[in-house]
Amino acid sequence: MGYIGPAVEMEWHEELASQTLTPDGILTSFTMDRSVATDAGVAVFYENLRQQPGSAYTVSGTTINFTFTPQTGKSLYLVFFASQTAQTTPAAGTVVEASLDSTVASPVLLSTATASASATIDFDSGVDWTAYSVYMFELIGVRPTTDDVELWVRVSTDGGSTYKSGATDYRWSMSGTRTASTVTGGSSGATSAVIGGESGATQALSNASTDSWCGRLWLYEMNVAATTTRWCGVSTSKSAVGSFQEFQFGGQYETGGVTDGFQFILESGTIASGTFKLYGLR
Repeated sequence: MGYIGPAVEMEWHEELASQTLTPDGILTSFTMDRSVATDAGVAVFYENLRQQPGSAYTVSGTTINFTFTPQTGKSLYLVFFASQTAQTTPAAGTVVEASLDSTVASPVLLSTATASASATIDFDSGVDWTAYSVYMFELIGVRPTTDDVELWVRVSTDGGSTYKSGATDYRWSMSGTRTASTVTGGSSGATSAVIGGESGATQALSNASTDSWCGRLWLYEMNVAATTTRWCGVSTSKSAVGSFQEFQFGGQYETGGVTDGFQFILESGTIASGTFKLYGLR
Protein backbone atom coordinates (compact mmCIF):
# COMPACT_ATOMS: atom_id res chain seq x y z
CA MET A 1 0.00 0.00 0.00
CA GLY A 2 1.11 3.60 -0.43
CA TYR A 3 3.01 5.57 2.25
CA ILE A 4 1.15 8.34 4.03
CA GLY A 5 3.21 10.96 5.86
CA PRO A 6 6.15 13.37 5.37
CA ALA A 7 8.45 12.75 2.46
CA VAL A 8 11.41 10.56 3.32
CA GLU A 9 14.63 12.57 3.24
CA MET A 10 17.58 10.80 1.65
CA GLU A 11 21.17 11.73 2.57
CA TRP A 12 24.11 10.67 0.47
CA HIS A 13 27.53 10.30 2.02
CA GLU A 14 30.86 9.84 0.38
CA GLU A 15 32.30 6.38 1.01
CA LEU A 16 35.36 6.55 3.23
CA ALA A 17 38.57 5.00 1.94
CA SER A 18 40.06 2.11 3.92
CA GLN A 19 43.21 0.01 3.96
CA THR A 20 44.04 -3.41 5.39
CA LEU A 21 47.45 -3.94 6.99
CA THR A 22 49.18 -7.29 7.51
CA PRO A 23 50.95 -7.54 10.87
CA ASP A 24 54.01 -9.81 11.22
CA GLY A 25 54.60 -9.58 14.95
CA ILE A 26 57.74 -7.47 14.35
CA LEU A 27 56.90 -4.19 12.61
CA THR A 28 55.38 -1.30 14.50
CA SER A 29 55.43 1.17 11.57
CA PHE A 30 53.49 0.82 8.31
CA THR A 31 53.03 2.85 5.14
CA MET A 32 49.51 4.14 4.49
CA ASP A 33 47.93 4.59 1.08
CA ARG A 34 47.49 8.30 1.66
CA SER A 35 48.91 11.15 3.69
CA VAL A 36 47.07 12.12 6.88
CA ALA A 37 47.45 15.46 8.64
CA THR A 38 46.55 14.43 12.23
CA ASP A 39 46.26 11.26 14.30
CA ALA A 40 42.49 11.67 14.35
CA GLY A 41 42.40 11.75 10.54
CA VAL A 42 42.48 7.95 10.40
CA ALA A 43 40.60 5.39 12.46
CA VAL A 44 42.51 2.20 13.38
CA PHE A 45 40.77 -1.10 14.14
CA TYR A 46 42.80 -3.93 15.69
CA GLU A 47 40.81 -7.14 16.02
CA ASN A 48 37.74 -4.98 15.26
CA LEU A 49 38.41 -2.79 18.30
CA ARG A 50 38.99 0.85 17.56
CA GLN A 51 42.29 2.21 18.90
CA GLN A 52 42.89 5.52 20.65
CA PRO A 53 44.53 8.16 18.37
CA GLY A 54 47.73 9.57 19.84
CA SER A 55 47.87 6.80 22.43
CA ALA A 56 47.82 3.55 20.48
CA TYR A 57 49.25 5.14 17.33
CA THR A 58 50.52 8.34 15.77
CA VAL A 59 50.79 9.40 12.12
CA SER A 60 53.32 11.42 10.12
CA GLY A 61 52.43 11.96 6.49
CA THR A 62 51.96 8.47 5.02
CA THR A 63 53.53 6.64 7.98
CA ILE A 64 51.58 5.21 10.93
CA ASN A 65 53.51 4.26 14.08
CA PHE A 66 52.02 1.94 16.72
CA THR A 67 52.92 2.03 20.39
CA PHE A 68 52.38 -1.73 20.51
CA THR A 69 53.41 -4.58 18.20
CA PRO A 70 50.51 -5.87 16.05
CA GLN A 71 50.67 -9.68 16.08
CA THR A 72 50.69 -12.12 13.17
CA GLY A 73 47.24 -13.30 12.15
CA LYS A 74 45.42 -10.45 13.84
CA SER A 75 43.16 -8.19 11.82
CA LEU A 76 44.30 -4.63 11.39
CA TYR A 77 42.67 -2.08 9.12
CA LEU A 78 42.42 1.66 8.68
CA VAL A 79 39.56 4.01 7.76
CA PHE A 80 40.60 7.42 6.44
CA PHE A 81 38.52 10.46 7.45
CA ALA A 82 40.60 13.17 5.76
CA SER A 83 43.56 13.31 3.45
CA GLN A 84 46.28 15.88 3.84
CA THR A 85 46.56 18.30 0.94
CA ALA A 86 50.16 19.27 0.37
CA GLN A 87 50.85 23.00 0.14
CA THR A 88 54.10 24.03 -1.42
CA THR A 89 55.56 27.51 -1.10
CA PRO A 90 57.36 28.50 -4.34
CA ALA A 91 60.98 29.47 -3.97
CA ALA A 92 61.77 33.17 -4.26
CA GLY A 93 61.99 34.32 -7.87
CA THR A 94 60.41 31.18 -9.35
CA VAL A 95 56.87 32.46 -10.03
CA VAL A 96 56.70 33.76 -13.60
CA GLU A 97 54.23 36.31 -14.91
CA ALA A 98 52.27 33.66 -16.85
CA SER A 99 51.43 31.97 -13.52
CA LEU A 100 49.72 35.06 -12.13
CA ASP A 101 46.03 35.88 -12.36
CA SER A 102 45.78 38.23 -15.34
CA THR A 103 42.69 39.91 -13.84
CA VAL A 104 44.66 41.24 -10.87
CA ALA A 105 46.03 44.70 -11.64
CA SER A 106 49.24 44.41 -9.68
CA PRO A 107 52.45 45.99 -11.03
CA VAL A 108 54.90 43.59 -12.69
CA LEU A 109 58.53 44.71 -12.55
CA LEU A 110 59.91 44.60 -16.10
CA SER A 111 63.26 46.36 -15.94
CA THR A 112 65.56 48.31 -13.62
CA ALA A 113 68.31 50.77 -14.55
CA THR A 114 70.77 52.50 -12.25
CA ALA A 115 72.32 55.84 -13.23
CA SER A 116 76.00 56.53 -12.66
CA ALA A 117 77.13 59.64 -14.51
CA SER A 118 74.78 58.50 -17.31
CA ALA A 119 74.04 60.71 -20.31
CA THR A 120 70.56 59.16 -20.57
CA ILE A 121 68.51 56.31 -19.14
CA ASP A 122 66.73 54.48 -21.96
CA PHE A 123 64.04 51.80 -22.01
CA ASP A 124 63.53 50.55 -25.54
CA SER A 125 64.26 47.32 -27.44
CA GLY A 126 64.50 45.24 -24.26
CA VAL A 127 60.88 45.99 -23.34
CA ASP A 128 57.74 44.42 -24.83
CA TRP A 129 55.65 47.55 -25.32
CA THR A 130 52.67 45.50 -26.54
CA ALA A 131 52.16 43.42 -23.38
CA TYR A 132 50.47 46.00 -21.14
CA SER A 133 47.91 48.76 -21.48
CA VAL A 134 49.74 50.99 -18.98
CA TYR A 135 53.40 51.24 -17.98
CA MET A 136 54.66 52.86 -14.81
CA PHE A 137 58.10 54.27 -14.02
CA GLU A 138 59.28 54.70 -10.44
CA LEU A 139 62.29 56.99 -10.07
CA ILE A 140 64.17 57.02 -6.78
CA GLY A 141 67.02 59.32 -5.78
CA VAL A 142 67.62 60.89 -9.20
CA ARG A 143 70.36 63.53 -8.92
CA PRO A 144 72.02 65.58 -11.67
CA THR A 145 75.75 66.08 -11.97
CA THR A 146 75.16 69.73 -12.97
CA ASP A 147 73.28 72.06 -10.66
CA ASP A 148 70.06 73.83 -11.69
CA VAL A 149 68.91 71.61 -14.61
CA GLU A 150 65.55 70.18 -15.68
CA LEU A 151 64.70 66.48 -16.07
CA TRP A 152 63.22 65.69 -19.50
CA VAL A 153 61.67 62.73 -21.30
CA ARG A 154 61.58 61.74 -24.98
CA VAL A 155 60.16 58.86 -27.03
CA SER A 156 61.49 56.70 -29.84
CA THR A 157 59.75 55.22 -32.86
CA ASP A 158 62.63 53.03 -34.06
CA GLY A 159 63.34 50.81 -31.06
CA GLY A 160 65.71 53.25 -29.39
CA SER A 161 68.06 53.90 -32.30
CA THR A 162 67.08 57.57 -32.08
CA TYR A 163 64.86 59.64 -29.81
CA LYS A 164 62.57 62.36 -31.11
CA SER A 165 63.82 65.91 -30.47
CA GLY A 166 62.15 68.09 -33.07
CA ALA A 167 61.31 71.68 -32.23
CA THR A 168 57.59 70.93 -31.74
CA ASP A 169 57.62 67.22 -30.96
CA TYR A 170 56.26 67.51 -27.40
CA ARG A 171 53.53 69.23 -25.43
CA TRP A 172 53.79 69.32 -21.62
CA SER A 173 52.42 71.01 -18.51
CA MET A 174 53.31 71.11 -14.84
CA SER A 175 51.72 72.53 -11.70
CA GLY A 176 52.36 72.32 -8.00
CA THR A 177 53.97 74.09 -5.11
CA ARG A 178 57.38 75.49 -4.28
CA THR A 179 57.59 75.80 -0.50
CA ALA A 180 54.42 77.89 0.04
CA SER A 181 53.98 79.23 -3.50
CA THR A 182 51.85 77.84 -6.31
CA VAL A 183 53.72 77.46 -9.60
CA THR A 184 52.79 76.35 -13.12
CA GLY A 185 54.61 75.79 -16.37
CA GLY A 186 54.25 74.23 -19.78
CA SER A 187 54.81 74.32 -23.53
CA SER A 188 52.73 73.60 -26.62
CA GLY A 189 55.81 72.74 -28.67
CA ALA A 190 59.21 71.65 -27.39
CA THR A 191 62.18 69.38 -28.16
CA SER A 192 61.55 67.45 -24.89
CA ALA A 193 58.90 67.25 -22.19
CA VAL A 194 59.84 68.51 -18.73
CA ILE A 195 58.94 66.30 -15.76
CA GLY A 196 61.34 67.62 -13.10
CA GLY A 197 62.60 71.01 -12.03
CA GLU A 198 60.77 74.30 -12.28
CA SER A 199 61.77 76.48 -15.19
CA GLY A 200 63.28 79.74 -14.04
CA ALA A 201 66.40 81.08 -12.40
CA THR A 202 67.86 78.62 -9.87
CA GLN A 203 64.54 76.76 -9.48
CA ALA A 204 65.51 73.63 -11.44
CA LEU A 205 66.99 70.53 -9.80
CA SER A 206 69.67 70.65 -7.15
CA ASN A 207 72.79 68.50 -7.49
CA ALA A 208 73.52 68.51 -3.76
CA SER A 209 74.30 65.08 -2.34
CA THR A 210 71.42 65.43 0.12
CA ASP A 211 68.88 66.35 -2.59
CA SER A 212 67.24 64.23 -5.28
CA TRP A 213 64.19 63.93 -7.53
CA CYS A 214 61.72 61.14 -6.70
CA GLY A 215 58.48 60.39 -8.47
CA ARG A 216 56.24 58.17 -10.55
CA LEU A 217 55.24 58.44 -14.19
CA TRP A 218 52.39 56.55 -15.85
CA LEU A 219 52.76 55.96 -19.60
CA TYR A 220 49.79 55.34 -21.92
CA GLU A 221 49.10 54.38 -25.55
CA MET A 222 52.64 53.29 -26.46
CA ASN A 223 51.47 50.72 -28.99
CA VAL A 224 48.30 52.33 -30.37
CA ALA A 225 48.73 53.58 -33.92
CA ALA A 226 45.67 55.84 -33.88
CA THR A 227 46.60 57.92 -30.83
CA THR A 228 49.45 59.94 -29.36
CA THR A 229 51.64 58.54 -26.59
CA ARG A 230 50.83 60.31 -23.31
CA TRP A 231 52.06 60.34 -19.71
CA CYS A 232 51.33 61.90 -16.35
CA GLY A 233 52.94 61.75 -12.93
CA VAL A 234 53.85 63.19 -9.56
CA SER A 235 57.18 64.18 -8.04
CA THR A 236 59.05 65.76 -5.15
CA SER A 237 62.42 67.47 -5.36
CA LYS A 238 64.65 70.29 -4.15
CA SER A 239 65.57 73.27 -6.31
CA ALA A 240 69.07 74.65 -6.75
CA VAL A 241 68.34 77.24 -4.05
CA GLY A 242 66.92 74.66 -1.64
CA SER A 243 63.18 75.20 -2.19
CA PHE A 244 61.02 72.10 -1.66
CA GLN A 245 58.99 71.30 -4.78
CA GLU A 246 55.94 69.07 -5.25
CA PHE A 247 54.56 68.76 -8.79
CA GLN A 248 51.98 67.06 -10.92
CA PHE A 249 52.98 66.84 -14.57
CA GLY A 250 51.70 65.58 -17.90
CA GLY A 251 52.76 65.47 -21.52
CA GLN A 252 52.51 63.82 -24.89
CA TYR A 253 54.39 63.13 -28.10
CA GLU A 254 52.60 65.27 -30.67
CA THR A 255 52.71 62.80 -33.56
CA GLY A 256 50.23 59.93 -33.44
CA GLY A 257 51.47 56.39 -33.96
CA VAL A 258 53.31 53.53 -32.30
CA THR A 259 56.22 54.41 -30.02
CA ASP A 260 58.68 51.81 -28.73
CA GLY A 261 61.19 53.59 -26.52
CA PHE A 262 61.23 56.01 -23.59
CA GLN A 263 64.19 58.11 -22.49
CA PHE A 264 65.10 60.17 -19.43
CA ILE A 265 67.60 62.94 -20.09
CA LEU A 266 68.73 66.10 -18.32
CA GLU A 267 68.69 69.60 -19.73
CA SER A 268 72.50 69.44 -19.62
CA GLY A 269 75.15 67.27 -18.02
CA THR A 270 74.77 63.68 -16.86
CA ILE A 271 72.56 61.83 -14.38
CA ALA A 272 74.87 61.35 -11.40
CA SER A 273 72.75 58.74 -9.61
CA GLY A 274 69.29 57.28 -9.30
CA THR A 275 67.25 54.11 -9.71
CA PHE A 276 64.75 53.80 -12.57
CA LYS A 277 62.19 50.98 -12.35
CA LEU A 278 59.72 50.07 -15.10
CA TYR A 279 56.50 48.19 -14.29
CA GLY A 280 53.73 46.81 -16.46
CA LEU A 281 50.08 47.29 -15.44
CA ARG A 282 47.21 45.26 -16.91
